[in-house]
Amino acid sequence: MQIMMTPGLCSNTHRSTGGTFCESCFASFLLHDCYPDRACITNVVDDGKEATTLVLQYGAYEKAVELTDANRELLAFGGWPGWVQFVEQLPSAPVQHSERSSLIATLDDYKDQVLTRVRKSGNDADEASFLVALGNMYVAQGDLSKGIQQHQHAIRIHELHGDWVAAARVYWTIAKLDPEAAADLKTAITYMERAIALAGPADKDAFARELAAMRQAG
Repeated sequence: MQIMMTPGLCSNTHRSTGGTFCESCFASFLLHDCYPDRACITNVVDDGKEATTLVLQYGAYEKAVELTDANRELLAFGGWPGWVQFVEQLPSAPVQHSERSSLIATLDDYKDQVLTRVRKSGNDADEASFLVALGNMYVAQGDLSKGIQQHQHAIRIHELHGDWVAAARVYWTIAKLDPEAAADLKTAITYMERAIALAGPADKDAFARELAAMRQAG
């Protein structure tokens, strides 16, 4: 399997790509079984091989590294600094509109393939997680409408299962993406208040900190 990455796609008004941000994100990606849920992942190709190859791409720039169980942890903790170096050496020019359109089409196809597989498994939590990640990918490509649509689908799943914390977090994500989504921020606050009322002592403090951040944003 080949996993294609285009560094810089997650850069937007809320965060910038590069340095320690890329380093920590890349480490998390490696340690979570290389699940393709990062905004910089543009395609996953089944090449018929057991090995997983990560291909870093940006215009004419490209580097590849084979990922194995033996080297994954080493790579994540600094044994291969190529990811950050690769990002730092890139030109600062943004991805062109034509390239973004192509990536959006790739995401559409990828979404259909993965959702079919996830829904067959019957794991609603996995489906919701994938939809949130997918929404972030669409937003990173500049398609805010499609991104929020995926987030809203995830919210419906969380609401059906009474997972008010997860639903609140996705509502808050939408509110941060869309300055006009005041109703989404209000719902996020309401759901987090509900979660705190139902939570045990161990979780109340953490949820309260999230709630305070939401209220401050409002």
